[in-house]
Amino acid sequence: MAVPSLVLNKGQILLLESNSKQGIILTNNDYIFTNVMAINELSELYAVGDYVTFNPVDATLLIFDNDTYYLTTEDKIIFKEG
Repeated sequence: MAVPSLVLNKGQILLLESNSKQGIILTNNDYIFTNVMAINELSELYAVGDYVTFNPVDATLLIFDNDTYYLTTEDKIIFKEG
């Protein structure tokens, strides 16, 4: 899967929807599981390959190579799977 080559601003993160790596199922809310595809190099909380959960309502959608990516900020993430 090709990932767009982007230079992200401080606090920005690029996500792709995925399943929970631990098999967690979210019910009765608008949050989704995603995989971190790109992150600003100054991030201390997240890295490419991390699995995180966030609400995509205010995210910017990018379609690249038939995949829909979510561009958002780190403060929108509610948790990272360990």
